[in-house]
Amino acid sequence: MEGYVFTNTSKLVVNGRELKRKSFGGTGDTNVMAGTYYFDGLGSVPENYGYTEGVWRYDGRGWWFQYKDGTYPRNGWVFLPDSGGISEGRFYFDANGYLKTGWLLDPSDGNWYYLDPENGSILTDWHEINGKWYCFSWGAYGKKFGVMYCDERTPDGYTVDASGAWTGN
Repeated sequence: MEGYVFTNTSKLVVNGRELKRKSFGGTGDTNVMAGTYYFDGLGSVPENYGYTEGVWRYDGRGWWFQYKDGTYPRNGWVFLPDSGGISEGRFYFDANGYLKTGWLLDPSDGNWYYLDPENGSILTDWHEINGKWYCFSWGAYGKKFGVMYCDERTPDGYTVDASGAWTGN
Protein backbone atom coordinates (compact mmCIF):
# COMPACT_ATOMS: atom_id res chain seq x y z
CA MET A 1 0.00 0.00 0.00
CA GLU A 2 1.38 3.42 -0.82
CA GLY A 3 0.49 6.82 0.57
CA TYR A 4 0.07 5.86 4.22
CA VAL A 5 1.99 6.86 7.34
CA PHE A 6 1.73 5.50 10.86
CA THR A 7 2.58 8.04 13.54
CA ASN A 8 3.95 7.33 17.01
CA THR A 9 0.45 8.01 18.38
CA SER A 10 -1.10 5.18 16.32
CA LYS A 11 -2.80 7.56 13.90
CA LEU A 12 -3.16 6.44 10.32
CA VAL A 13 -2.63 9.12 7.73
CA VAL A 14 -3.48 8.25 4.12
CA ASN A 15 -2.59 10.75 1.43
CA GLY A 16 -2.30 13.49 4.06
CA ARG A 17 -5.68 12.75 5.69
CA GLU A 18 -6.01 11.19 9.15
CA LEU A 19 -8.50 8.34 9.17
CA LYS A 20 -10.92 8.01 12.04
CA ARG A 21 -10.64 5.17 14.52
CA LYS A 22 -13.25 2.52 14.87
CA SER A 23 -13.24 0.71 18.20
CA PHE A 24 -14.65 -2.79 18.35
CA GLY A 25 -16.39 -3.50 21.64
CA GLY A 26 -15.48 -6.37 23.90
CA THR A 27 -11.94 -7.09 22.77
CA GLY A 28 -10.12 -3.93 23.78
CA ASP A 29 -8.60 -3.74 20.30
CA THR A 30 -8.47 -0.36 18.64
CA ASN A 31 -8.56 -0.53 14.89
CA VAL A 32 -8.60 2.00 12.13
CA MET A 33 -10.66 1.36 9.05
CA ALA A 34 -9.20 2.63 5.81
CA GLY A 35 -11.47 1.77 2.95
CA THR A 36 -11.73 -1.99 3.09
CA TYR A 37 -8.53 -2.56 5.09
CA TYR A 38 -8.22 -2.72 8.86
CA PHE A 39 -5.22 -1.48 10.84
CA ASP A 40 -4.57 -2.17 14.50
CA GLY A 41 -3.67 0.41 17.14
CA LEU A 42 -0.02 -0.60 16.95
CA GLY A 43 0.21 0.83 13.46
CA SER A 44 0.30 -2.38 11.46
CA VAL A 45 -2.00 -4.44 9.34
CA PRO A 46 -2.97 -7.40 11.53
CA GLU A 47 -1.94 -10.80 10.17
CA ASN A 48 -4.12 -11.90 7.25
CA TYR A 49 -6.48 -8.95 7.62
CA GLY A 50 -7.27 -7.26 4.44
CA TYR A 51 -9.96 -6.96 1.86
CA THR A 52 -13.26 -7.47 3.66
CA GLU A 53 -16.11 -6.54 1.32
CA GLY A 54 -18.29 -9.54 0.59
CA VAL A 55 -21.04 -11.80 1.87
CA TRP A 56 -21.38 -14.89 4.04
CA ARG A 57 -22.70 -17.96 2.19
CA TYR A 58 -23.92 -21.38 3.28
CA ASP A 59 -23.95 -24.32 0.87
CA GLY A 60 -24.87 -27.38 2.96
CA ARG A 61 -21.22 -28.27 3.71
CA GLY A 62 -20.80 -25.16 5.84
CA TRP A 63 -20.31 -21.43 6.00
CA TRP A 64 -17.83 -19.56 3.84
CA PHE A 65 -17.16 -15.93 2.98
CA GLN A 66 -17.15 -14.71 -0.60
CA TYR A 67 -15.27 -11.50 -1.33
CA LYS A 68 -16.78 -8.97 -3.70
CA ASP A 69 -14.37 -10.12 -6.45
CA GLY A 70 -15.62 -13.75 -6.18
CA THR A 71 -12.61 -15.17 -4.29
CA TYR A 72 -12.74 -16.48 -0.72
CA PRO A 73 -10.32 -16.83 2.20
CA ARG A 74 -8.55 -20.16 2.74
CA ASN A 75 -5.94 -21.66 5.05
CA GLY A 76 -5.87 -19.16 7.86
CA TRP A 77 -7.17 -16.27 9.91
CA VAL A 78 -9.19 -13.39 8.53
CA PHE A 79 -10.86 -10.42 10.24
CA LEU A 80 -14.32 -9.75 8.86
CA PRO A 81 -16.79 -6.99 9.72
CA ASP A 82 -20.38 -7.64 10.75
CA SER A 83 -22.25 -8.87 7.68
CA GLY A 84 -25.00 -11.27 6.79
CA GLY A 85 -26.02 -11.85 10.41
CA ILE A 86 -22.61 -13.18 11.47
CA SER A 87 -20.95 -10.81 13.89
CA GLU A 88 -17.65 -9.09 13.32
CA GLY A 89 -14.55 -10.96 14.41
CA ARG A 90 -11.52 -13.07 13.63
CA PHE A 91 -12.31 -16.28 11.80
CA TYR A 92 -10.30 -19.28 10.59
CA PHE A 93 -10.98 -20.82 7.19
CA ASP A 94 -9.80 -24.30 6.15
CA ALA A 95 -8.08 -25.34 2.90
CA ASN A 96 -11.46 -25.49 1.11
CA GLY A 97 -12.52 -22.07 2.40
CA TYR A 98 -15.01 -23.25 5.00
CA LEU A 99 -15.38 -21.59 8.38
CA LYS A 100 -13.85 -23.64 11.20
CA THR A 101 -15.60 -24.05 14.55
CA GLY A 102 -14.65 -25.77 17.79
CA TRP A 103 -11.07 -26.70 18.68
CA LEU A 104 -8.32 -25.60 16.33
CA LEU A 105 -4.60 -26.39 16.51
CA ASP A 106 -3.22 -23.68 14.25
CA PRO A 107 -0.51 -25.24 12.04
CA SER A 108 1.13 -21.85 11.50
CA ASP A 109 1.92 -21.18 15.17
CA GLY A 110 1.30 -24.47 17.02
CA ASN A 111 -1.23 -22.87 19.40
CA TRP A 112 -4.68 -24.08 20.39
CA TYR A 113 -7.74 -21.87 19.87
CA TYR A 114 -11.45 -22.42 20.39
CA LEU A 115 -13.82 -21.08 17.75
CA ASP A 116 -17.42 -20.49 18.77
CA PRO A 117 -19.54 -23.46 17.57
CA GLU A 118 -22.41 -21.09 16.71
CA ASN A 119 -20.58 -18.51 14.59
CA GLY A 120 -16.89 -19.46 14.36
CA SER A 121 -15.60 -16.33 16.09
CA ILE A 122 -12.41 -16.69 18.12
CA LEU A 123 -13.00 -16.87 21.88
CA THR A 124 -11.13 -14.97 24.58
CA ASP A 125 -11.41 -15.03 28.38
CA TRP A 126 -12.64 -18.03 30.41
CA HIS A 127 -15.07 -20.53 28.87
CA GLU A 128 -16.55 -23.80 30.05
CA ILE A 129 -16.21 -26.39 27.27
CA ASN A 130 -17.46 -29.96 27.79
CA GLY A 131 -17.46 -29.51 31.58
CA LYS A 132 -13.94 -28.06 31.87
CA TRP A 133 -12.81 -24.44 32.15
CA TYR A 134 -10.26 -23.01 29.70
CA CYS A 135 -8.67 -19.57 29.46
CA PHE A 136 -7.97 -17.88 26.12
CA SER A 137 -5.74 -14.83 25.72
CA TRP A 138 -7.07 -11.30 25.35
CA GLY A 139 -4.03 -10.51 23.20
CA ALA A 140 -1.91 -9.27 26.10
CA TYR A 141 0.89 -10.51 28.36
CA GLY A 142 2.92 -11.81 25.42
CA LYS A 143 0.20 -14.10 24.03
CA LYS A 144 -1.52 -13.74 20.71
CA PHE A 145 -5.25 -12.97 20.69
CA GLY A 146 -7.31 -16.11 21.42
CA VAL A 147 -4.41 -18.48 22.26
CA MET A 148 -5.30 -21.04 24.94
CA TYR A 149 -3.18 -20.94 28.09
CA CYS A 150 -1.59 -24.36 28.78
CA ASP A 151 0.57 -25.70 31.60
CA GLU A 152 0.97 -22.28 33.20
CA ARG A 153 -0.61 -19.63 35.38
CA THR A 154 -3.17 -17.37 33.70
CA PRO A 155 -2.92 -13.57 34.02
CA ASP A 156 -5.67 -13.63 36.66
CA GLY A 157 -3.70 -16.12 38.79
CA TYR A 158 -5.29 -19.51 38.07
CA THR A 159 -3.34 -22.64 37.09
CA VAL A 160 -4.12 -24.65 33.95
CA ASP A 161 -2.67 -28.05 33.04
CA ALA A 162 -1.01 -29.23 29.81
CA SER A 163 -4.43 -29.73 28.19
CA GLY A 164 -5.34 -26.13 29.08
CA ALA A 165 -7.99 -27.14 31.63
CA TRP A 166 -8.22 -25.26 34.93
CA THR A 167 -6.75 -27.37 37.75
CA GLY A 168 -8.97 -25.86 40.44
CA ASN A 169 -6.13 -23.77 41.86
